[in-house]
Amino acid sequence: MSGKAPPPHVAHVHEHLERLSSGITITMDEHTVFLGAEESSHFWELIGLRLRGVPTVVLAALRFQRHDLPGEEYSRESLATYLSSPPAPLATDLGAARAGEISAYLPRWSETIPNFLARMRAGVDTDAVHLSPEMVQVAFDFRAGNPFSVDAIRRAVGPMTPHVLRTADGHVLYGLAHPAAASHGAFLALTHAHQFTPQGKITLPPLMVRRDYLVALLPLAHERTRLAASNWSPFLPAAANPEHILHI
Repeated sequence: MSGKAPPPHVAHVHEHLERLSSGITITMDEHTVFLGAEESSHFWELIGLRLRGVPTVVLAALRFQRHDLPGEEYSRESLATYLSSPPAPLATDLGAARAGEISAYLPRWSETIPNFLARMRAGVDTDAVHLSPEMVQVAFDFRAGNPFSVDAIRRAVGPMTPHVLRTADGHVLYGLAHPAAASHGAFLALTHAHQFTPQGKITLPPLMVRRDYLVALLPLAHERTRLAASNWSPFLPAAANPEHILHI
């Protein structure tokens, strides 16, 4: 590693992880952290992506429909649902996306995220691409809390249980997921997430992990299963990929 400072988008991810590790549960300023342009029925939000074939984290602004959730000004559907069932294609300066693709605006390599978000809100031309959700391996947002109704999800699919999983690249992850949701949709939502590496445990934001990026997924609802998993090679930290799953 050189002594150079990371590019601004990587620094933005590090700042978010530091807030999570310190237990901050309120987004201090959405305009500098995640909020882009606003419309009457939609808004653009900064999302972090691990994309197949891209060796660094990618930050992109995606367009979400507003939901009416008391106490949450910028409420929306869950990111796992959004990626599993993308909205209708959106026309940009590059033309319309194909069915199933997602239109996204990207910050420039040397641009700070607050400047990028301010540029979006000011209506200044930004750099648009069309992304295929099939190329998304992991996604996360920059919220301090959940922007959707967790209570409604609990009523629909039941309580969350601990899960351990291994990705196709050998990352070992642990977190809470809904057992029913684990078998539905293209993405699995993993909250209270951690990554286990040979060097130790890493705190992660809530992750949306593409199901076909997983090679092993195990619910840990029972003590005997937890004890067994601690001795199974796919889930051993010593046999895990030491690379940070967010490519930072």
